[in-house]
Amino acid sequence: MHGESRWAAVLVVRILQNEKYKGDLLMQKYYIRDFLTKELEKNDGKLTQYYVENDHEAIIEREIWDAAQLEINRIKEFKRNHQIRELGSSSLEPFYGKIFCGCCGGRMVKKSRKSVWRCINSGKEKGGFCKAKPVEGHKMEEYVSAAWAQLVSQRENLLSGWEKDIAQGNALERLRAAQMKELTEKYPDWFQVAKNTRMVIGEIIIGGDKGCEILFMDGVRLVTD
Repeated sequence: MHGESRWAAVLVVRILQNEKYKGDLLMQKYYIRDFLTKELEKNDGKLTQYYVENDHEAIIEREIWDAAQLEINRIKEFKRNHQIRELGSSSLEPFYGKIFCGCCGGRMVKKSRKSVWRCINSGKEKGGFCKAKPVEGHKMEEYVSAAWAQLVSQRENLLSGWEKDIAQGNALERLRAAQMKELTEKYPDWFQVAKNTRMVIGEIIIGGDKGCEILFMDGVRLVTD
């Protein structure tokens, strides 16, 4: 935390990737480069490393740790595909970094104190080459609410897919499927589940020919008008 009240993102990722939390131990991550100064250097293959499973009592379940690694990789790929340097997160704006223009693929942004989402490539600083129309914040909520209602209405048809992921998927697929199965049963209305927006919504594409296309974290993709 570096003495501050906020956690640095790089420190959080380092903690999430530390195998010690699931009870394992990777030996010789670092080695002493200079025995006089005791200076350490990261071992990038110069020395043999040894991995010990179940070395000590785990802090978190192995399944959760594995899911976290898959989610970290998913975020990296997501940022690469959308050419985003930092995805970011905000409790005040849960859609941040998740809405993209259906016309040019650019990220949709909302300036502070304004409730309108605009394509980042439509501003004067970008030359204004994208002609996508801005979207009111309340309209975005309506799109997502309609998509959630559509998802809930299709729940019986989706259950078999979720059950299959829970039984046969990787750690992240099992977690996402279980979450969607539970949330769609407990919260039929969007306003009940909206606090979990960042956990439920993976991507929103708006402004193209398809209306509003919403990708949920479990892989289900729906289109609303």
